Amino acid sequence: MDILETDAYDKRRRRNMSCALLLSLLPFFLSSALYFYLWTPDSVPSVVSAGVKAAPTLLLAAVVLSWNGGQSVLGVAGGLIFSAVGDCCLVWPELFIHGMGAFAVAHLLYSVTFLSSRYATYSSSSSSLNRFLHLVLVIVGGAFYIYLFPFLQKAPNSDLLTPGVGIYFILITMMAALAVRTRHVATLLGSLIFMVSDASLALQVFKVLPPIEHGQIVVMVTYYLAQLLIAVGDIKAAEDKDDFSKEHQARAHGKANVVCGERKLAAAPSPSTQPFLSEAKLHSPHQHRETIVRNERLQSGFLLSDQTYREENRLVFLDLRHVLSTGGKELGGPPPQPTLDDSQALLHLLHLIHLTFADI
Repeated sequence: MDILETDAYDKRRRRNMSCALLLSLLPFFLSSALYFYLWTPDSVPSVVSAGVKAAPTLLLAAVVLSWNGGQSVLGVAGGLIFSAVGDCCLVWPELFIHGMGAFAVAHLLYSVTFLSSRYATYSSSSSSLNRFLHLVLVIVGGAFYIYLFPFLQKAPNSDLLTPGVGIYFILITMMAALAVRTRHVATLLGSLIFMVSDASLALQVFKVLPPIEHGQIVVMVTYYLAQLLIAVGDIKAAEDKDDFSKEHQARAHGKANVVCGERKLAAAPSPSTQPFLSEAKLHSPHQHRETIVRNERLQSGFLLSDQTYREENRLVFLDLRHVLSTGGKELGGPPPQPTLDDSQALLHLLHLIHLTFADI
């Protein structure tokens, strides 16, 4: 296929992949819609409500596992599973610390995934931009924790909650910083939106702001969107890595074929050796030795260019006209005029004519 056909094939394959991914995400969208449809403020915590809340995240984990395989259990799929555990724990207020711990493990798994070879990095040309964004994230995360610190001191179990929230903010900030490093748009947006969701949740849980009418909806919408973007980013990263590996293997295979073809071409005898081999008997002993040396060089890989090949054939033809001439006369046309550089060749040619007439 030419370049245009290859580009069209790649576009068609990517479009088919996007359609298949969208179809596999339909259960997630349906379960998310079901959660918002059934959710009511001040609802009594129950196993059913916990299952409905965690269902979209579990379905996302199933999608990632179906696309990326079992190795994603220790990556994004595992992070989604721990996030579902955290969703269930947050249904009951007394399990808030347990839920925060589950989400901390999820962020740690996300961070490990963003450091893997699946995500290509661009450290050469944009390292300064990455450092700037990392600094911004650290400043924002640290400033928000400092702003939240007085309210953490007033919360129940503040001796355990205050350092726990600090560690959690460190992990989620590190996850977002590593998402910047990947330079995948979906992954980066998902990580940043996750920070926004957790910040809005913290402002409501620790009573930093007065009760917001639709505050819980804002938290869950941003949360589901963040998880969706992180999952899609991981699937896209895996597909891009597979495409790069196939392209790299194809280039390596093509390079190996070229090298192999060059070696075969260099090892094969050149067609230009045949005129010299067939006419070697008509040359003088000195010319015969030169022809043998030339043939050996040709067969060992020193190929003649087309111009040199034509020049050698012209010289052989002129020698043959001398050898086959009657009485030393030319078959037609003026005899070839020797140049100053052809003096030695002329002596060889005269010796060849003498040997020819002696044989006659």
